[in-house]
Amino acid sequence: MNHWLAGRQVVDLSAEELDKLWSVMRSNFTVHLNTVLCGAESAPDQERDVDLSLEETSKESMEEFFHTLLSLAKQCIDTPEPHVSKELVHIALALGDILLNKNTPQQVQQETADFLVLWCKKGLASVHLLCVKTFHYLLASSLHKGILMSDVKRLWNFHQNLLNADYQSEAFRCLVPLLLRMVQNEPMLSVKEGRCLVASFLCLNEDLVKEFHRQIKVALPSCRKEVASAYGEIYSLAIKTANPNMKVVVAEVCLKDVILHVLQVRRSGLQMGRMGKQLMHVLRVIHSNRRCVAVTKMLIHAYEPIIWRFVSSCNNIHRSNAAEVLFDVYPLEHPGGCSMKNVNLVELQHATMNRLLVDTCHVVRIIAIRGICQILCEFWSGIPVRWRHKWMCVLLQDLSADGSSVQVRCSIYRSLSKLLKNPKAADYLGTALPALYQQIHDNHACVRLSFVTLLLHIKQTGLLQYQKVVPVDHLIARLKVEDQRIGRQLVSLMFSNLLVPKQSMDERVKRIVKLANSSVTATRNFFLYSKHVLEFADAVELMRGLLLHLENTHSECAGVPHLHRSAHVVGGLLDVVSILWSLHTTVLNSTANKGQLMQLYQLVKACLPTLLRCYRECNGVVLGSVLFLGSLVPAQVLKECTASSFCISRLRNLVLEGNVEEASLMWVSPLCSWGHGAEVLELAMEWLEEALGTVQTEQLGLRRVRFCSRSEPLLALHMLDAVFCHPTNMLSVMTKNRDLVLELWLYLDRIKLAIERRMVGPLTSPLLSDEFLCLCFLRYAKLIVLLGEYPGKTFSSCETLLQLLGWAERVLMPHIPGTLPAEVPLAAKLLNYLTQVAATAIMTGQTDDTLHVRLAEYTHKLLST
Repeated sequence: MNHWLAGRQVVDLSAEELDKLWSVMRSNFTVHLNTVLCGAESAPDQERDVDLSLEETSKESMEEFFHTLLSLAKQCIDTPEPHVSKELVHIALALGDILLNKNTPQQVQQETADFLVLWCKKGLASVHLLCVKTFHYLLASSLHKGILMSDVKRLWNFHQNLLNADYQSEAFRCLVPLLLRMVQNEPMLSVKEGRCLVASFLCLNEDLVKEFHRQIKVALPSCRKEVASAYGEIYSLAIKTANPNMKVVVAEVCLKDVILHVLQVRRSGLQMGRMGKQLMHVLRVIHSNRRCVAVTKMLIHAYEPIIWRFVSSCNNIHRSNAAEVLFDVYPLEHPGGCSMKNVNLVELQHATMNRLLVDTCHVVRIIAIRGICQILCEFWSGIPVRWRHKWMCVLLQDLSADGSSVQVRCSIYRSLSKLLKNPKAADYLGTALPALYQQIHDNHACVRLSFVTLLLHIKQTGLLQYQKVVPVDHLIARLKVEDQRIGRQLVSLMFSNLLVPKQSMDERVKRIVKLANSSVTATRNFFLYSKHVLEFADAVELMRGLLLHLENTHSECAGVPHLHRSAHVVGGLLDVVSILWSLHTTVLNSTANKGQLMQLYQLVKACLPTLLRCYRECNGVVLGSVLFLGSLVPAQVLKECTASSFCISRLRNLVLEGNVEEASLMWVSPLCSWGHGAEVLELAMEWLEEALGTVQTEQLGLRRVRFCSRSEPLLALHMLDAVFCHPTNMLSVMTKNRDLVLELWLYLDRIKLAIERRMVGPLTSPLLSDEFLCLCFLRYAKLIVLLGEYPGKTFSSCETLLQLLGWAERVLMPHIPGTLPAEVPLAAKLLNYLTQVAATAIMTGQTDDTLHVRLAEYTHKLLST
C-alpha cells in the first residue's frame, strides 16, 4: 500500500494507478472478507484451541485493514468526478454483504455504512442494490438502540435513494419487516420526518399498503391518542404524495376501512369505545387536511354513499356514529366541481343535520347539538340564513325544553358557549337568550350548572351582559338554595359586580347590606362559596369594614332593641364576618398575620357588649350570630365581657319547647369555646340527677324529697348532644375536661339499673319515660367510644363494650318478642343503639379479636330471636 502511494494522496493517483491499487486491495480484502463472513463459529473444534492473544491480534489486524480500506475508498469517491474501477465496485458490493452480517465488528459496520451512504449519494454503480442494504442497516441499528431524532432525520434524508430501488428484489423483501416495525415505534412517529418516512413507504405498492394498514389496526387499540393522530397524518401524507393509482388504493384499502369501522363501532351512550375514539383521532386529522384537493377527492370517494346510508339507519348506534363523523367532516365538497353539484351536496348535509336535531334518539340529538353549534361558530356567515334560523329555533325553543332528556338540555347550554367565540353569533344570542332566563330554575342541577357556566362564558367574552340574559333577582334566588358546586359558579359570576375592584370600603359595605336586604341566606352563601375568588387580604379588610360598620350603627342605640328593624340584616352581616373568619382561619392564625388577628379580636371585643345588649331579647338567629362571632375570640381577650355569664344564665333558663337542639347549640358552643365546658357538663348532671337520682328510691319503694326547682333531664341530654355531636365543642371538652367526661359516664351507668327495672314493669317516676331511657342509654354507649378515642389509664373501651354486650344479652334479649309489633319495643330500640355503637367502635379501631368474636356471637343471638 505504501509502495503505491509513496507519500501521495489517493486523489493524486492516475486512473491506471487507481486500478492497480484496487486490484491489490481486492486480493487482500478477499482474505479478510472470508474471516468476517465465516466467523469463529464456522471453524473446526480442533482449530479453536489457539492462543487467545493471537485471535485478538488477528481481529485488530482485520479492523485496521478495513479502516484503511474504507478511508482510501472514501477519498477515492469523494471527488467531483470519481474514478470507480471494477475492483472497487466488487469491494463495494462485498461491503454491502458484510454490513448485514452478524459477525462483522460494530466499528467496521459503522465505517462501512458511512462509506456506502456516500456511495449511494454519489449515485455510483449498483446504487439501487446497495442503498437498500445500507438503509436496512441504518434502520435496524436505530430500532435496536432506540431511535433518536437525529436517526430519524438521517433515515429520511437517505430514503430518497430508495425511490428507484427494485421493490421485488430479495434485499427489499428482507427490509419489509423492519419497515413494518416503524409503524409501532412511537419515537419514529413523534417526529415529522418519521411520519413522512412511513407514509413514503406505505404508498410504494398495493402489498405494502395492506401490510402497513394491518399493522396500524393492530396498534390502534392500545396506542396513545397522539400516535392515533400520527396515523391519520400518515394516511394524509400518503394520499398527497402517492401517484394517482396508489391514491385510489390508499382510499379503498385504508380510508374506507377506517370509515366503515368507525361507523359500526360500539359506543356507550354519548361516548364511543376506546377503538372508536382512536379511529376518530385518525379521521379528524385526515378531515383537517381536506383543503388539499387530493385528500378531498379521496374523502368524497370514500364517504359516498356510505355516510348517507348509515345516517339513515334504523340502528341508533349507527346513526350516532354517522352523525359524529358527518359533523366532523363538514363541509364535504367536490374539489373543482361545478357550483350546482356542490350546492346540492352541501344542501343535503344541511338537511340531514336538521333531521338529526329532532332524531328520536337523545344521543343523536346531543351529537347534533354539539356539531351544529361548532359549525355555526366556524361558518356562521357561510351558512344560509334559512338554515341558521331553522337550527336556532330548534335549539332555543324545542330542545331547551326537552323534557325527555336532561342531557339534551345540558348539551344545549354547553354547546351555545362555543357560539360566543363568533361575534356575529354572539350578537344573535344577545337577542335570543333572554327568553330562556327561566331555565336557571330547571329541576336538575346539571342543567342549572350548564346554564350558569354559559353565563360565565358570556361575562368572560365581554360581548354581552349576563344581567340582560338573567335578571339579578333570579340569580340571588338561586344563590339561596344552591349547593357548593353551582354556588361557586354563581359567586364567580357575580363577584366582580358586587365587590368592584378599587372600590371604597363604605361602598362595598353598602352593596353587601343591599344584598342582605334582598336575601340574608343568599348573602351568607355568597361569602361561603367565595374563597376561590376572594383573597385573604381582601377578606380581612372586608371583615374589618363590616365590624366597624356594625359598631358605628349600634353605638347610639345600645339597650334600645326595638330601633333595629333590620335585625335579620345585622345577623347576616355578622354571619358574613364569621364565615370569612372560618374560611381563612388557617392563614389568619399564622405567625405572619398575628397583628391582623389581634385587630379583629379588638374589634369584636369592642362591639360584642353593645350587640348583646341590643339583641339579648331576640332568641332567634341574630343572637346566635352574635354569640358565634364572639366564640371566635379567646376568653382571655373577652375577660372584661359578661358574655359567658350571660350564656350560662340563658342556658339555665332554657325550656323544652321549639327547636331545642339549635337553642342548646347556640348557648353551648360559645361556652365550650371560652373554656366553660365543665359548667355545661355540671349543669347537665344536675338536671339528670332529677331523673337518675330516683333510681335507688324506685328500687326501695321510698319517696324522695326534691329540692331543685326544675326537672329537665331530657333538656340535659340535648345539652350533652350539643357538646359531643359538634366536633369543635367535643374537641374542646375532651381536651380540657376528660376527667369530668369520665365522671359523667360513670354517673350515667345508673341508666342500666333504670332499664332493668323498666323491663320488669312501668316506672312510677314520670321523668323516667321510655324516650328518656333510650336517649340516655344512647349517650351512655356513645361516651364509651368517645372516651376510647381519648384513652386514659382508668378506662378501656374494649373491655367496657364486652361487659355491656353481656348485660344486653342478659337483660334486653329475653324481652324481644318473636314477631315485632307495629310499635317497636323498648328492648329492641336499645339493642339497635348498642349495635350502632359497636359498629362505630370497629370503624375507629377500638376493638380486638376477643371483642370481634363476642360481637359475632351477640349478632348471631340477636338474629336468632
